[in-house]
Formats: sequence, C-alpha cells, structure tokens
Amino acid sequence: MTIALARRFKVEISQDGTTWKPLNGLTDFNPKFDPTLQDANDYENNGWGSKEITMLAWSLECKANRLITANRFDEGQELCRKCVGKFGEDARLYVRWYDRNGMPEAHQGRAIVGYTQSKTGVADLEEVSITFTGDGPCEEIDNPVTLGQPAPSTPQTEHLTPEDNGTSTGYTVPPLGEPADDASSSTASAE
Repeated sequence: MTIALARRFKVEISQDGTTWKPLNGLTDFNPKFDPTLQDANDYENNGWGSKEITMLAWSLECKANRLITANRFDEGQELCRKCVGKFGEDARLYVRWYDRNGMPEAHQGRAIVGYTQSKTGVADLEEVSITFTGDGPCEEIDNPVTLGQPAPSTPQTEHLTPEDNGTSTGYTVPPLGEPADDASSSTASAE
C-alpha cells in the first residue's frame, strides 16, 4: 500500500473549452465544493435535525512559481493574469484538473479568475495565487490521460535520442501561437 502524492494533479486552462494550456509551476492545489444547506426538519424526525443541499458552489485555489522560459512568462499563468481587472467574458476561463497518472479523479468547469502575488519579500521567489471561482457547474470528466490525450507541453528544447543515428541535431519547440520554422519553409525562402 502506498500514499497518493499531492503533486499528482495537473491543471489546464482554456479560453474556449477545447484548446487547453497547462498551468505550470504549481506549488499548491486546493479544489473546494461548498454546498448550501437548508433545514429540512419535520415532526417525523423524532427531534433530530435534518438538512437538504439546495445549491452547490465550487472553487479552485492554486499557487504557482512564476516561470520564465525563453524570456516569456508561462503561457497558462499569463492567460490567468490577463483576466485581472476585466468584466464579463474577459474575466472567465475554463479550467480542468486531473490525475496525471491516469486515476479517475478529473473535473472541469468555467470560472471567474482571481490573480494576486503571494510572495513579495526581497529574498522570495516570485509566487502567484490564482483562484478560480466557479461560474456554473463543475462536472466530472473522463481523465484526458486515460483517453490518450497527452497534456500540452511547454516550450522547451528537445534533443533526439541515440536511436536517431545522429542524423539530426536538437531543435527548439516554438511557443504556442508562433509558426514553426521547418526545412521546407527555409528551403522555399532560400530559392
């Protein structure tokens, strides 16, 4: 028997609910489901109190180190930061979280985003607190890992393995939203 680790969860965000970006640098993750309870007492309870859930609310509180890759902040964190001071649709994102090891725990919903700095001391690493306050239902979903949908990657330098026979050198994966330079486009421009 082993004990599950808190860091097993992956958080992703989306503007449209279909294209997901990882929220990287997480140091704390705390989903909450808060029921509204109303008294449901009657004479048949023999003096015992009774309650009924009449509404549900949810939220997700995260803390994350402020990551920089290739002179850019983490793309997921930036989407959250850009919701600050906005109204309506611009203040909301879709968020989903799931067990990165494929266990069945996975949820998704739409939320109003809060974003504040949580460490501000001169010797601190920059850390932000991101709160997703549910706007509507938070639904259980199939874990994207078990559906064979790999989590999006972050910009990084990838290197080929020795099995590639050394025919290529390493290359840099461009940040999302930027066109990739491939051999065909560079050949076409050279002609």
